[in-house]
Amino acid sequence: MANMVIKHKTPDEIWQSRLLEQTDLRKFSALLSSLVTHVESELNHTIELNNAMHLFPQESLIQFLLNDLADQLGFMLSRVCVFEMQGAKTQGVLKGECSKSRFDYFMNILCEESNSQAILQKYPGLKKNIDDLIKQTLRTTKQLIVRLTNDIKEIKETFFKSKIDLTLDSITVASNRYYSGERVMVLHFANPQKEIVKLLYKPRTLKIDIAFQKFFNWFNEKYGTDFYIMNILDKEQYGWCEFITHTTCTKEEEFNSYYRRLGEILGVTYLLNGLDFHHPNIIAHGIYPVIVDYEYYFSPFWKRLNSDYTDIRPIVSNNLVSNLKAIIRPDYAGMDLAAMSVKNNLFAPLKKIDWERPYTDEMAFIRTEIYGWGNQHIPTEYPKSFNLGQYLEHFTVGFKHIYEIILVNHDIIEKKLDLFKNCHSRVLIRETIDYSKLLMESFNPRLLFHSLELAAHFDNLMKDNINIDLGPVFESEKRDLYEGNIPVFSGLSDDNEIYDSRGHKMNIAVEKIGIESVKEILQQVISKEDLKLQLKMIESNFIAFWTDSA
Repeated sequence: MANMVIKHKTPDEIWQSRLLEQTDLRKFSALLSSLVTHVESELNHTIELNNAMHLFPQESLIQFLLNDLADQLGFMLSRVCVFEMQGAKTQGVLKGECSKSRFDYFMNILCEESNSQAILQKYPGLKKNIDDLIKQTLRTTKQLIVRLTNDIKEIKETFFKSKIDLTLDSITVASNRYYSGERVMVLHFANPQKEIVKLLYKPRTLKIDIAFQKFFNWFNEKYGTDFYIMNILDKEQYGWCEFITHTTCTKEEEFNSYYRRLGEILGVTYLLNGLDFHHPNIIAHGIYPVIVDYEYYFSPFWKRLNSDYTDIRPIVSNNLVSNLKAIIRPDYAGMDLAAMSVKNNLFAPLKKIDWERPYTDEMAFIRTEIYGWGNQHIPTEYPKSFNLGQYLEHFTVGFKHIYEIILVNHDIIEKKLDLFKNCHSRVLIRETIDYSKLLMESFNPRLLFHSLELAAHFDNLMKDNINIDLGPVFESEKRDLYEGNIPVFSGLSDDNEIYDSRGHKMNIAVEKIGIESVKEILQQVISKEDLKLQLKMIESNFIAFWTDSA
């Protein structure tokens, strides 16, 4: 006993065991356990340098790496690993008495360093994806650690009205990867009362978000509206936001209030030329519909190709609060993604990646239908039996209330637009779903093996005909996609320049900038006649919604 030597597992071995125990695609990330160990070590070093051990417990960091980094690595590796396993099975290399044991055998030999390195050498596209992911995860997470540590005192005072100690319980991701790996995060904190409180982290300026809170508050104070005012802490390059919880209504008068306020939001959105206002951008918070993303307001008008017609007459259905059909095809009528839609359990014609006989040597790649798009915008727990049509009157009362305020206060409203000067806005050049689909399909083993075919795959962007000259932005789009990120473009509300995710100026012809188009709406469109037209449009949309639901 005195001479017994106890062998302890190395950090790599611990992570490898931890990942192999997973029951989903994270299992495949076990062959890169040394990379996960490296990321953990680097982040621990950053935590120590910033004396943030009390904020970032080791267990919380492990869970974040497991649920985020390992999840992304597992997805990237899965198709290649299964493809290689099928080849090994054909060659009779796999050992084991059953299908599962043969899969486990394959995973064990794949985790040997020489074999995992051979996989990365064989698939150069995969190696690049993984290298980019590790680099981005380190950069963005280190940045989050430093920012949270520096701002924690202000955060407590701004959002939690106390000086209680907060400890990070977990982190969840709330967006795609943009801006060289930047993502919106939800931080879950535990406090001494063992309650979990949440905070939203956005890695961009929140100037436009704050401008909207001031605009809404001005309406509340001057005209007696009751817009929800969100708590925000802007730090110029990033910011912290109140986390809006989804809370349903229970009484009839609460539903009436909710839809009247949603009508008021439509009135403001119509005036400010808001686009892409689909239901993920709004949350039902009791009687309050709360906007949680303001990036697509003050949208510019593009100069269209092959046409002298550039002016688009605004109508309420343009801004997606009351009408949005997505993924329309000849054989499919489209999905309702509007902010007032109550259809949350429909399937899309697009297919998601899935697996048959998972984690056996018979594991096979398949595609399955996508069901459901979330229901946080719906103020009820029972959307299937919800009669949206009965709230038409309340919705139109809210819209008409805001419209008539604007109608009789042109000059005052125009001056209030100064709140939005020099605000950054997202510019929607293509649908995010188009980028996402290209990214998902880029993990085909054939594309990861043949770099020229991967380049040709992203060239499919140029096949889209969206009636504007995309030549200036194509290379920027491809660069972002190659790095595993959704391409994004932005501009200032009072400027006609468009920039890509790295701040490079794009040579895109803009007919009207955001604030100019809003002023034109105020001066040339807002009228009693236009109000009648928009109310008629709203009524038609409601009829369409409850007819489809019948």
